[in-house]
Amino acid sequence: MSQSPPRRRTAHNLILFIMSNWVRTFLLVVVGFILTPLMIQAFGLVLFGLLIMVQQITVSMVRPLRGAVTATLVKSISEARGSGEDRGLASVFTNGVGLMSMLFMLLMVFGIAAIIFANSILDFPPEQLFNVQLAIAGEVLVISTSSLTSPWLSLFLLAQRPVIYNVFLAIRRWSDMVAFLLALLPFGFDIFQRFIIIRTTLSVACFLARVVVARRVMPEAKVELELLNWSRMVKLLRLGGLTAGQPFSNFNFFVLDNYLYNILFGPIYNGLFAIVTQLRGYARRFGAQVFEGMVAVASDIHERGEKKTNIRAMLSVSRITGGVMMLPTGIILIFFHPLINLWLGSRLKQDDTLLEVMSYEQAIDLIWGILGMILIGGIMLETAAAASKFLYGMGFIKRYAWVLFMAGSTKFLLSVGLVVYVLYVMPDLMSDPIVPYLFPAITLLCQLIFFGLIMPQRVTSLTDVTAWKWVWHTTVKPLISVVIPLGAGVVMLLSIREWSWPLLIISVMVVGLLAMPSSFFLLFEAEERKSIWKLIGRLTGRR
Repeated sequence: MSQSPPRRRTAHNLILFIMSNWVRTFLLVVVGFILTPLMIQAFGLVLFGLLIMVQQITVSMVRPLRGAVTATLVKSISEARGSGEDRGLASVFTNGVGLMSMLFMLLMVFGIAAIIFANSILDFPPEQLFNVQLAIAGEVLVISTSSLTSPWLSLFLLAQRPVIYNVFLAIRRWSDMVAFLLALLPFGFDIFQRFIIIRTTLSVACFLARVVVARRVMPEAKVELELLNWSRMVKLLRLGGLTAGQPFSNFNFFVLDNYLYNILFGPIYNGLFAIVTQLRGYARRFGAQVFEGMVAVASDIHERGEKKTNIRAMLSVSRITGGVMMLPTGIILIFFHPLINLWLGSRLKQDDTLLEVMSYEQAIDLIWGILGMILIGGIMLETAAAASKFLYGMGFIKRYAWVLFMAGSTKFLLSVGLVVYVLYVMPDLMSDPIVPYLFPAITLLCQLIFFGLIMPQRVTSLTDVTAWKWVWHTTVKPLISVVIPLGAGVVMLLSIREWSWPLLIISVMVVGLLAMPSSFFLLFEAEERKSIWKLIGRLTGRR
């Protein structure tokens, strides 16, 4: 079996990764859009919010190490392939699996502790204790098994099989929908408990299936116990620690506030923040999926000694990320009020736990304010993250990782400091309606400083790209490409007085249809357009 991935042209390879990621993202958005109102109606806003918070915290606490080990495996195995070292690939893979096995056991220990002390670390109604403990148990088992099998998932990236990679991730998310539908069947427990049990079972089965398929895709990546080496694992962990900067920042920017809201304001705010999380995820996923798998591509190019190709690819992916992030961000912010009224309005207006705390109108204004600040800052973060994947592939991890850690640490200190100040110095501020907005304001400020100024400076200095060229690719061209479609969206918002689902869908489709030619000619460059046409020709059977 050959240990070298197929050598496709770089532009074509990038487009294949991006388009398959987008298809998967679209399927994930469909699931979330359908499932969210159903879960709020079935579980109630408080229990729904607690479930999303448990999932967010669990996933995001593990993601730094899991993502770091996965990225490190991709990079290290690419290097082992290039060196021709005998059994080098198996050695790196075996020690990566060894690291994730230790993480699996560590997670189980922390999970048991979290179950026992659930009522001490979270604020929730006492009658929900068993449900919260069950949610924690299910999520810990899911994320532990996901972490343990993640080295096999990374093999799809190494083999440059983005379609298989995305199929498994999509199946995992669609299993939530299947679990909810099966939970509607009346067989013991209540619907929430049935959902958690079925979801956990389906998720674990999906993770085991990815191992079976990955072993067929790359049989040379075997676990050989005699190759376990503590020094090798420490080396992987040291490099992985630097790689954890991005997920560490994401945790502090997008998950920390959910827990802090729980401490300051109670579980009803977790329900509102869960809605923010869903909508932010719809915008972020399309942008973030542009650079999914790019570490493998960048490492492959770097091993061939083609630095200029890597820099061009970095600018392309960063530009497309910026443009893609701006479009759904604009759509969500422009059509927010008609969307939320049609999507969740009837359920939120009937939720007594919400109405005891604030009116429906106040809740909607709060969601929109938090969401707007998070989305705008998220454009800068994701664009910088796209560039960082290529810097990592080129071996520059030590030269920029500190920016990511500083960004996350600054956000953490400012937000936790605000909580301490409100709780112990000025407790009267908890009733001030401005305070909930301060957390996303801190997020936006930190992202502007670190991802709008400092990280771009690092990128340009490490790649010899001029500051103007970076701004042109990541800000100017993306903005130009979305002006016409988003402008049309604003016109429709101001023109339509009574909204319905058909009108909203048609309006969003009009914006999307306008964005297609606008992006194709204003965002993509000539070589990228040519690759898209070739890929379409292959899919349609034309040459």
